[in-house]
Amino acid sequence: TKKLIFVSPPPQRGTYQYIVRVQPLGGKPEAKRAGPSPRRDHDRMGRAVEFTIHAEVEYPYIQISDLRADSVSCQPLSMVWAQCQVDAVNELFQGEVAHTEREFQAAIGIDQKKKLVKELTPFQFNFGTAAAGSQPTILNVALSNPGHLPAQFLFQFPKDLTLEKAPSWCDERIAAANEEAHFDWVEEHRIYEVEPREGTIPPGGFIFVRFTYHHINVGTHLLPVVFNVLQGRSALIYMKAHSTPPNVGRLSVRSQRIEMTPVAIGVEEGPMQVVEVTNNGVVQAPWRIEGSSIEELRANNYGFEILKVFPDSGVIEPNSSTYLHLWFTPVEAKEYHCPLQIEMLRDGRPVEELVFEVSMRGFDDRIEPIPQLITSFPSTLPVQTYAPVPNFGAALSVEHLDFGRASLRSLTSRVCVLVNYTPDWVLNFQWRARDLLRSSKELRIEPQEGQLGPGDHELILFTVQGMSGPFSIAGEVACYMHWTHVAEFRDEDQIAMHEESGVQEEILVEHKDHVHEPGYSKKDFVALEHVSVANRLTVSRFRNLMSTAAGQKFLNENLHRTALLSSHMAPRRVHAHPESGGVVTLTATGASGVSGAILSGEGPKPPSSFPLFVRIMAQVLPMDE
Repeated sequence: TKKLIFVSPPPQRGTYQYIVRVQPLGGKPEAKRAGPSPRRDHDRMGRAVEFTIHAEVEYPYIQISDLRADSVSCQPLSMVWAQCQVDAVNELFQGEVAHTEREFQAAIGIDQKKKLVKELTPFQFNFGTAAAGSQPTILNVALSNPGHLPAQFLFQFPKDLTLEKAPSWCDERIAAANEEAHFDWVEEHRIYEVEPREGTIPPGGFIFVRFTYHHINVGTHLLPVVFNVLQGRSALIYMKAHSTPPNVGRLSVRSQRIEMTPVAIGVEEGPMQVVEVTNNGVVQAPWRIEGSSIEELRANNYGFEILKVFPDSGVIEPNSSTYLHLWFTPVEAKEYHCPLQIEMLRDGRPVEELVFEVSMRGFDDRIEPIPQLITSFPSTLPVQTYAPVPNFGAALSVEHLDFGRASLRSLTSRVCVLVNYTPDWVLNFQWRARDLLRSSKELRIEPQEGQLGPGDHELILFTVQGMSGPFSIAGEVACYMHWTHVAEFRDEDQIAMHEESGVQEEILVEHKDHVHEPGYSKKDFVALEHVSVANRLTVSRFRNLMSTAAGQKFLNENLHRTALLSSHMAPRRVHAHPESGGVVTLTATGASGVSGAILSGEGPKPPSSFPLFVRIMAQVLPMDE
């Protein structure tokens, strides 16, 4: 037996197949050998043997499968996905390992790494904008390993590499300053944090990496970090964020160039389209549109109103966003461009300007079919949460609802499920359309508000109906949340039951086999307050009601949720309290126990209250289209 060793370094990853042929070298047979004839022995010794070697060659790589922000500012998944260049990062790690990346990972000396790191492909993780002193902005990045090899990752900070220069496209103001001193200051004061900085992801597994930006002082902060997948690819990520003064607003749009869905010529008025405007400050932002560019566009097109914007002024609340409604009506099949200028006001005077370009196109529907809806949403966005996000307590079954193309006054519905997967927190939720459409009748969300107990879920119905005219929209609605610990309900129940018991009508009844004696509350033996039999929920009556579906429905609709929670019943759907007028926000009474511990900060930390967003895409056109 002879052991053969085959060595064949593949030039790149892929499937390789080798056909190996072993040809024995036969010797001259002896003439007087006993047994089979020499000729047959010679034929047997000279016969070749073939076999195949099959090899799958790959190297470790990762993909960003999900990305969830947790901050005071309005940053839905679609916005953060683009700000962090997720598609470009995933494309890089799917490609072949560059020679420079192999040299960088193999380099030992700092000087050599400093030289090679400049040749790595740069990307940007933009944490957005928020006021100084706000709670930290957190990006929960889900790194998954779709390959067959364990992927070991490592984040290297500037002190590990002593980087000296950032590319000029990151920020022109910082690029002109002393970059190395800026990096040292940012890292020394721990403006950015990454946890964990290294780890290993098994094949088919995933891990959440937490990127944190602290809004310590006003300004733009930049920090380069090298992201390595050992024996794989490497990338240079520039973490960037901005902190504004706490007494000003900050308006922004998603892109400096907004492309609208093309509109056919010859229509009386084009379909309504939307542009999202966000206020990242902690104070209200009064604004108005400076209309000179719109008037200039009208004058250059024979006096026709090519672009109409509504509203032309308003106020955006802190850390929220709204939608501008735009109507584009072309008179020619050509490209139109119009710069829009939004002025942020203080005491009635403009103090800041936001300028972006609106790109439009008119087409002839006799030659060209109706184009698809143009949206700013990346096509690679996940339709649901990849995995339960750390410190989050709720999720949606679907985060993208496409209503397709419908005619005026037709009803189109889609559904999703809102889930509270916490074991001991009650979710109070409220849906807000954020002025995505002109009226609440055109976009209905049912139920719009309510409560979900621990482990409970709710079916949410979205209905779109074009009543005011055609539209082509691609926007997002938000589900705002507030969390209440189950222990906080008990004291509220006792107070409510005490206050309501004295105002109910007294009813005396007699059973055939048992006479009910006047009842009283055992909680206060001095007062001996009488409780009407109509208001008593005895054990037997409770069991009787719980034994049927109708009885369970009666209890669910007529008892406050706190009664069920206090009895440690299995979680079921809960409606908002009829007197709440919105999202229920309960406060503890200061009694001892868990409620007091929660108020004092000693109890369990509630899940994140960052809103959940649902992407809405819908086109409502006239009947003949």
